[in-house]
Amino acid sequence: MLGLLWAGPLLTSWSARLARRGARSAAQVISLGRLAQHPRAAFRAVGGLVIAVYVVTLFAVAITAAVGTAVPAQGSRVSPDDDALHHRRAERPERPERSGCPGRPSRPR
Repeated sequence: MLGLLWAGPLLTSWSARLARRGARSAAQVISLGRLAQHPRAAFRAVGGLVIAVYVVTLFAVAITAAVGTAVPAQGSRVSPDDDALHHRRAERPERPERSGCPGRPSRPR
């Protein structure tokens, strides 16, 4: 995380210099020039936001990884979730044959 804070002004300077080459108006040239001259001040304004996004991303990945690891039952090839799904399918009643139009009886074939 400290490397992110250290590299932030450097990346801001590089991206401002690169974007200044493709600037189309005088306002863009002036603003990108100011960013290139004072990258530390520009990054200081958004540094807290960068850290917050980084921490939230780490937290979200850690929670997802922790919840996503299921321990299968010992000696079982089928996970408990798959077995419950199989039982639900077996308990389902047979559906009657349906015609193409609702409210109309089907024709005998």
